[in-house]
Amino acid sequence: MPFLLPDARLDAMLHEGAAYGDMTTLALDIGSRPGRAMLQAGRPMTVCCVEEAERLFLLAGCTVVRRFAASGCQLEQGSRILIAEGPAYALHFAYRTAQVLIEDAPGVAMRARRILLSARRGRHDIAVACIRKHLPDTKDAMLKAVLGAGCNAHRHDLSESIPVFAQHRALLGRTPPREWLARLRAAQPERRVVIEAESVMRQCCSPTPARTACNSTAWCRSR
Repeated sequence: MPFLLPDARLDAMLHEGAAYGDMTTLALDIGSRPGRAMLQAGRPMTVCCVEEAERLFLLAGCTVVRRFAASGCQLEQGSRILIAEGPAYALHFAYRTAQVLIEDAPGVAMRARRILLSARRGRHDIAVACIRKHLPDTKDAMLKAVLGAGCNAHRHDLSESIPVFAQHRALLGRTPPREWLARLRAAQPERRVVIEAESVMRQCCSPTPARTACNSTAWCRSR
């Protein structure tokens, strides 16, 4: 298990999805009736965030939650993931959020796992690092999915390391690389400097504005 999302984060998820409870349950006056919900794999999957799904049901007020898998496990179609028991208001308060979390995070985990297995057909000990291009406010769940798949995170945030992208170099104009490299090393002597380049000659040494693989983002130094 890579790590657990904190209760405060899970509470926010619950209240974002149903801030005032399930209106249908309230209107039908069935909130106190006992019930049971079961989540199971709809297809073969690398399951992820099942611990958080378990916790969501408990935070919502369920009395019993039985979990049958852990993040990173490979499940076949139809495999049980968890069963939650409790009053109807608690089940309906949590199940949609838990279901979406278990659907979305494994989607990322399965694709990351597929890339890792493909890479290891060429070299058995290779590591795969996934870049940080998640939707806003989904970083923790997506990071857990990547780690659960057996991959690593390229980096966790912008403050962690010093990668120099084409967008940075475009704003440096004709400043020689040795000068801005020396400036970076003097400013952050304990951190490793990494330069992203399509080719060393074109990207690292070119004084002209450059485009990255994302063609919608082109930077240049203003005159």
